[in-house]
Amino acid sequence: PSATRARRNHPPTPLGRPRPAPGELEPLIQEVSQRHNLPASLIKAVIRVESNFNPAATSPKGAQGLMQLMPGTADDLQVTNAYDVQENIGAGTRYLKMLLEKFNYRLPLALAAYNAGPKRVDQHQDVPPIKETRNFVRDVCENFVKYSGEQNLEKPASPLPQK
Repeated sequence: PSATRARRNHPPTPLGRPRPAPGELEPLIQEVSQRHNLPASLIKAVIRVESNFNPAATSPKGAQGLMQLMPGTADDLQVTNAYDVQENIGAGTRYLKMLLEKFNYRLPLALAAYNAGPKRVDQHQDVPPIKETRNFVRDVCENFVKYSGEQNLEKPASPLPQK
């Protein structure tokens, strides 16, 4: 059997790695952000809400890694190890970009689809009335705003125009 098939027969297990230090993921998030033309602050917000930056996170429903990829989604995205930080962030960001394109860059709908699946968003033509999904959309948006603000702290505020 090929190595890939053997790997797929045994679901990857989280490596006993401690949570990455703040900033350790930053270069990777920046690189993936540029590759997919999505704000790094959005990627960070999804990671924060999905796994709280724990690469070994596994949800009760089986979602894996930093961006909590479901095994089926990970397979569709050709991920061999969903607990691999680089693979997970790359695939999770690619998936988020696909959902943003599908839902015409309407962020709440793309986030709802990321959480509950695109079929549910299609059925409701809106964020589905699922408490977990509504909380997810709210929490990611709040963190997106927070992280976006942090990135702008380095830039000096422009003075208000004088009248």
